[in-house]
Amino acid sequence: MHPVRMDRGKTTHFVSSEQDITTRKQAETALRENEQLFSVFMANLPVAAFIKDQKGYMLFANKFLQDTFGWRQWEGRSTGDLFPAELAGQMTEADQKALRQGLTVVQETNMDARGRERIFETYRFPIRVEGKPVLLGGVAVDITERRELEAQLRQAQKMEGIGRLAGGIAHDFNNMLAVIRGNAELLLMDADQLNGPTNDYLKQVIAAAERAANLTRQLLAFGRKQIMRSQPLDLNDVVGNLTKMFKRIIGEDIDLQCQFAADLPSVEADIGMMEQVIVNLVVNARDAMPRGGQLLIATDVTNVGTAYTHTQLEARAGTCVCLTVSDTGTGITPEHLPRIFEPFFTTKESGKGTGLGLATVYGIVKQHQGWVEVSSRLGEGSIFKIFLPALPPRPRTAATSEPDAALRGGTETILLVEDDYAVRMTTRRVLESFGYSVCEATSAREALDIWRGQTERIALLLTDVIMPEGVTGRELAKQLRAQKQELKVVFLSGYGEDIGGRDTDFIRRTKSRFLQKPCSSRTLLATLRECLDED
Repeated sequence: MHPVRMDRGKTTHFVSSEQDITTRKQAETALRENEQLFSVFMANLPVAAFIKDQKGYMLFANKFLQDTFGWRQWEGRSTGDLFPAELAGQMTEADQKALRQGLTVVQETNMDARGRERIFETYRFPIRVEGKPVLLGGVAVDITERRELEAQLRQAQKMEGIGRLAGGIAHDFNNMLAVIRGNAELLLMDADQLNGPTNDYLKQVIAAAERAANLTRQLLAFGRKQIMRSQPLDLNDVVGNLTKMFKRIIGEDIDLQCQFAADLPSVEADIGMMEQVIVNLVVNARDAMPRGGQLLIATDVTNVGTAYTHTQLEARAGTCVCLTVSDTGTGITPEHLPRIFEPFFTTKESGKGTGLGLATVYGIVKQHQGWVEVSSRLGEGSIFKIFLPALPPRPRTAATSEPDAALRGGTETILLVEDDYAVRMTTRRVLESFGYSVCEATSAREALDIWRGQTERIALLLTDVIMPEGVTGRELAKQLRAQKQELKVVFLSGYGEDIGGRDTDFIRRTKSRFLQKPCSSRTLLATLRECLDED
């Protein structure tokens, strides 16, 4: 402080005192630093934070909260001023509850500044002074993305469960169809003893069994249990080869356009399955445009980043080939969109759809390690995007087709292993009618008992893959081949994944064959003869 002058006679005195304010200055500096630190912290906080008075008037809102809702003037405004009436009422009730009871957590849905619906998990708590609540504090976390991912996960789990059910039903149904078709074909082999109408009836039974088998193949595709014969494919070529057929399918009132990306990478895929995916999407698009419209089929290459996989549960990072099929049709309602890939779900009139087209698309794409994305607006059309992993550049070999083998029998002994009685009896009758000797077993254990006594005689093992007692047809074949290298093997299964998905080295090395139930007697006999004659 400044000194004080005091005159006493001829003597002048100056009086002053000093006070140590170091602590106070340090406290003031610390306070300013803390305020600056708090300000920086709040400005960068990636969640919404606010402080209100007890009447609900806003005293503080951090930058995230202001930016989310586009607030420019917020200080001193009430909850009712800042939010829609219904939501403001819910917020006010939640505010008062937190002031009375302490910390509360509430989920609230609101539209952000861009008009997007956002879901917030809001934590409210009283700010107390001397034990009494004087203000209300709050933190709101945007959980919209988390909710979307949870919904995707639930849908994926649901589809996985439906897929397992569909695959199991198709497997059992295939066994029944094998019996129906096999016995009808056996009767037709004695056509000379049958009259004309009976022959026609039997042919109708076989044709119906084939149509039913096509349905089960679609179920197996949805359940990802269909056997794949993969090769490097250029989707530009696949689509190009189908365009002539598309023009017949869609009619003249639909304008078909194709946009092919240059230098499109190949994908590892089954050509028949890919054609089925494309045709199913085109047919669906046609049905959505009864009065005509535009249909676009496009290919492109895209790099999927890890950030995208965090928002799309089924996506995979890396280079992908994207096949897009879009239409200008009726579109899909929001309530139907989550269900379009479920088997037998259809919005078409009775008799105009099986509800398996999109289910088949979904299953095939998943089996190829890809995923499907759909966007649609009612009255404006739909866009389906198929993403498949791209292959690195490599030479491609043209697929060759082999001529059908002649239908011949033989005198060899075949060990038939099949746990389904009706399928086993039908298969045995077919084989014996063409001269083969048949030893039959219902399980691997029975097959091994027969094998021990007739090892030298048995030339071929014809076995189901999935069998009781825990030993599969594949494991049985390995055991028998270890004892007799020249043993031929043909696998039968209502599934495809059992053979195609695992231990392909054994299949290649032993030149084994695989037949998917139900197969025709001609196919069975031709495959057996081909396998037995191969060196």
